[in-house]
Parts: sequence; C-alpha cells; structure tokens
Amino acid sequence: MWWWSKRSQYGGQRVLGIAFFGVGLDAIGLSWQASDPHIVPVTIFCLSMAAFLGAGSGAVFKLVPTMFPETKGAVTGIVGAAGGLGGFFPPLLLGIVKDASGDYVMGFVFLVAFAWLCAGQALALRAPEQPGTGGPAPPAVAAGARD
Repeated sequence: MWWWSKRSQYGGQRVLGIAFFGVGLDAIGLSWQASDPHIVPVTIFCLSMAAFLGAGSGAVFKLVPTMFPETKGAVTGIVGAAGGLGGFFPPLLLGIVKDASGDYVMGFVFLVAFAWLCAGQALALRAPEQPGTGGPAPPAVAAGARD
C-alpha cells in the first residue's frame, strides 16, 4: 500500500485550508445552479463538496491531539458537538435566505465568503517552519507547564 505512507505528508492545517477553499468553489457552482438547477452539475457540486467536508472533518480530528495533547478526549467531544451544530444550522440559514429572497443564491454566496474566510484562517495558523529542516517547529511549552 504505497499510498498509505504518502498520505500523512500534508499537515492538518493545509488540508483544512484546501478543504475550505474547495467548499467555497463548490458553493460558487451551487449558487450558479440555484436559479436554474440541472441534476448533473448539482450532483457533481454536492458530491465534491461532501468530499471536501469529509477531508476537512478528518483534518480537524487530526489536529486535536497535536494541539491539545493533554485534553484530547474532552476537545474531541467539543469538536464533535460543534460538528453536529454545523450540520444543523446551515440548512436553517439557507431556508431563512430562501424565504427572504425567493432563492438560495445569497445563501451559497454567504457560504463562499465564510468558507474562504475559514480557509485563510486555517492557512494563517499553520505552524512555523523550524529553521534548516523545512519541518514544523516543536510546540512551545507554556511557562509553568508540567512535564
């Protein structure tokens, strides 16, 4: 399984940034299709968005133990709860936008803006590289932290 050894070479923040960027692209496609939808493009945009969202979910759960090594169980629970809310509120907001404007276009435009804002944030929070190695710097230990 040659692909298994290659799959962990990308950092979680990079994968998360790419996933958010891809969600934004798919939301652009869905906003284009919202006023006159056709089954093939809508299916392609929805399935590729689902793939990007799945990759983003995996990236978040990959980042939890590296960012919160002492409390990874509690943080995983909080992240899972936030993911549940993330699956609950966007459809409600799309319905509110549809009731207010008559179509879903502005809801998808808001999704593009939010996804690309999140992509920029994920890429901005990438760990700085360690000088001379090209790899990430070790995490800084807070003053007074236990070993």
